[in-house]
Order: sequence, then structure tokens, then C-alpha cells
Amino acid sequence: QAGGGDLQSAEGKPNQADAIPWSRMLWSTAVWAIIVNNFVFHYSVYVIMNWLPTYFEHVIKVQLTGLGISKALPYLMMFGASNFGGITGEYMVVTLQMSTKWTRTIINSCGLGLSALTIYYMSEATTKAGGLFVVTCSLSFLGFSRGGFAVNHMDIAPEYAGVIMGISNTAGTVAGIVGVAFTGYLLDISGGASAIHGWKLALGFASTLNIFGLVVFHIYSKGHRIFQKATES
Repeated sequence: QAGGGDLQSAEGKPNQADAIPWSRMLWSTAVWAIIVNNFVFHYSVYVIMNWLPTYFEHVIKVQLTGLGISKALPYLMMFGASNFGGITGEYMVVTLQMSTKWTRTIINSCGLGLSALTIYYMSEATTKAGGLFVVTCSLSFLGFSRGGFAVNHMDIAPEYAGVIMGISNTAGTVAGIVGVAFTGYLLDISGGASAIHGWKLALGFASTLNIFGLVVFHIYSKGHRIFQKATES
């Protein structure tokens, strides 16, 4: 019997210890909290990045190329804020001895909540400096939120973190496809890219999604391991 079991492992057949708990994952509200937040995060990121040239041309009345090297500022600040979110989370857990659940929730809520405000106010900007400021703030706050939802898969399922990351990133990719197209639709039905009302609708929808995401994460996320590999007998 033992020899047969060894032969199965040698042939690469999965055993109970290696099986991925797909059913439990897909029914887990903690996993769906990560998926939903990955979706809303990438919805906003892709909408801002893809519609940025049109936004500056029709709302701010300046070509994006006219910003010079400063047009790289939003992306550089997002990179820095993403790292700062992770560093802040580690400080809160290790130094301040806060629970992992509340650390992730606070960082996620601050990032998505503040970005919801600045994304909406992108439609209110009228100057080149003002437009650059709200765009930079929006991407920076979104980057900071990564210290919440984007590392939570390591908290709840370290052995299956790659699986959950793959699922949630798929949702993020879908969000990019849907978000860019839906923004164009809202602008079209509102009179085109020059109509501020359309931008208020499109950016307001992205802001609302961010609020929805942080509420879902606040309610359903977990800060402790809920998935682990079965031990072999």
C-alpha cells in the first residue's frame, strides 16, 4: 500500500495535501473582498490612465504633451505611495502591535476613500496645475490602498496566495476593459468629451465604486489564515 502511494506521488498525481481548495475559496467572503477591491482599484487606475490625454485636452484645455516632464509625476508618486502603504502596514503591525485585520482595513479605507474624493474632483479642475494635482493625488491614494487589499491574500492563505492573486488580478483586468469602455459610453451619451457633465458621471461612478470596495473590505476581509494545506498522514 505504501509503495503504491509513493508511486502515485512519483507519477505526479495530486494528493490531498496538494489539492487547491477551489470550492472553499470561491465561497469565501474574505477572498471575494480581495477580488472586489482589485476590481474597483483597477477600474479607477485604468480609467485615469487611459483617459488622461482626453481629460487634459477637453477639461483642462491643454495637451498632455504640454505638461513636459511633470506628466510623469502622477506615476512616480503612485509608485512611492504603493511602497509607503506597505511600509506603513508593517509599522502598524510590528511596532504599534495593531491587528492585521484593522491594519489592512485602515490603509485600504484611507487609500480608496481619499481617492474617491480626488477622482470626483478631477471634473472640477480648471487649471493645468489643478488638474495635475488631483490626478497625482488620485493615483497616489490608489497606490497607498495596495497596502490593504493587495497583500491580504498573504494573510489569509500564504500557501495559496498566488492562486488568489491570479483570480483577483483577472478581475482587475476585466475592470480595465469594462471601465475604459463604459467611461467612453458615459461621455458619448452626455455630449462628448467636452461636456463636463459626462466627466462628472464617469468619474463619479469610479468614485462610488471605490467607496463600495472599501465598505466590502471593511466588512468581509480577514487578517488571519483561513486556508492552509492539509497535513499528510
